Amino acid sequence: MEYLFFDIECANNFDGSGKICEFGYVITDEQFQVREKKLLLINPESGFDWYVAKKMLAFPIAIYRSAKHYPFFYPEIKKLFDRKDTLIIGHTVDADAGYLNDEARRYGLSFFNYTFYDAKEMFTAYANSEKSVGLEQIGRELGSSGPAHAHKSVDDAEATMETVKAMCTSLEVALEELIDLCPDCIGKTENGVVWTPVRERAQIRREQIFGEMIEKNRIEKAVAKMFVKWRNQLEINAKSKFPLSGKTICFSRNYEDGHLREMMFLIKKTCRNGCKVYRESFRMRLVCQIRSV
Repeated sequence: MEYLFFDIECANNFDGSGKICEFGYVITDEQFQVREKKLLLINPESGFDWYVAKKMLAFPIAIYRSAKHYPFFYPEIKKLFDRKDTLIIGHTVDADAGYLNDEARRYGLSFFNYTFYDAKEMFTAYANSEKSVGLEQIGRELGSSGPAHAHKSVDDAEATMETVKAMCTSLEVALEELIDLCPDCIGKTENGVVWTPVRERAQIRREQIFGEMIEKNRIEKAVAKMFVKWRNQLEINAKSKFPLSGKTICFSRNYEDGHLREMMFLIKKTCRNGCKVYRESFRMRLVCQIRSV
């Protein structure tokens, strides 16, 4: 049995689709001895989110621009997920699995179908905590090595391996036994759809809150016009004593466009608490003209 730890960095997630610029991985044996370690730099053929460019990149943008695009690396990456007798692990790995699916759709490539295990959920069970923490903090709490360069995918993959190793050592169990202790850590991606127990429970909660599913759950075209009309009819509670009352809030347009149900819920809450909301649709450029304060 071998273990494949992998991590992905994206240039952006515009339009709800990740554009990969780094794929890093570490392969170990059952004793967590590294057998292979590699970083693939990928030309995302898209722009870089300003925050990614400022805070997260391990290399200058020009280095990524000069690299091959994702289809060039696809056969090499596919071989990793086709390996037999290999457990696939990552940190918040369901997101990375989704990015691979995004690139398959963008370039017309076949999806990877595999089962994966999430080190973050392993730590949640290990620490008996509902608090979501990042890879660096988990490393500090476990006394394991954090990433040499945060958000450098190969370093994050290796740091994920170190956190899993530390948990196994602390509990005196093998990785397979740790997985059995953490039922929420398992997930799978099949035909472009990612499933985890945590996602499934969240979906059930959303349906309970929002009722009947809104088709595609996106703010676009005719829905965008209806959304703006609906938003303009809401009253702002001027008497609210909420700390942010009287302030203007702007949500990420990348989140807005793909989360209609959630945005309706959030905007209702902000208005009830005396907050004003500024919205600019990514596609329609429809603006609720609200005076900034």
